Amino acid sequence: MRLGRRSHQKRNLAQAPLSLGQLSRIKRPGSVRGHDLGNEDGPMPKDTTPGKPTTRRYSDREKADAVRMVRALRTKLGTEHGTAQRVAGQLGYGTESVRLCVRQADIDEGHAPGVTLQEAAKIQALEQENRELRRGRSGRGPGSGSSRPRRARPRSPAGPGTTRRRR
Repeated sequence: MRLGRRSHQKRNLAQAPLSLGQLSRIKRPGSVRGHDLGNEDGPMPKDTTPGKPTTRRYSDREKADAVRMVRALRTKLGTEHGTAQRVAGQLGYGTESVRLCVRQADIDEGHAPGVTLQEAAKIQALEQENRELRRGRSGRGPGSGSSRPRRARPRSPAGPGTTRRRR
């Protein structure tokens, strides 16, 4: 009896043992070959456009709807566990995205400690201003030095147009 690629026939014990090459070609039920690892569910969808980020940006309206739904589900169930994941599944959003939107909304409304979006924008503007001030003071930024450009290499002591002789 000759073993084919997808042979599931029982072997006669009197036959010679299978080689490693033959063993690797046998497809056992429930097993996955090495080159098939990660492809159990099929290939990844290719619905992303080149040059675009793979992350989805949600509008403020979508975020507000998700936050409202999560809060409604939390009051209905009486627990916070699994609510963001459930709403994310219903809306087709990422679980972590919904969880972070709810968390930021809680911070902005004063229900949880943290930096609000308005405070974060103010901090960012102040840090940018500090960078600009430091750049102006250190003399490294544009417009902070003399207007005359520096030469790449100093002139020779003999003057321009003369060459030095080698000994």
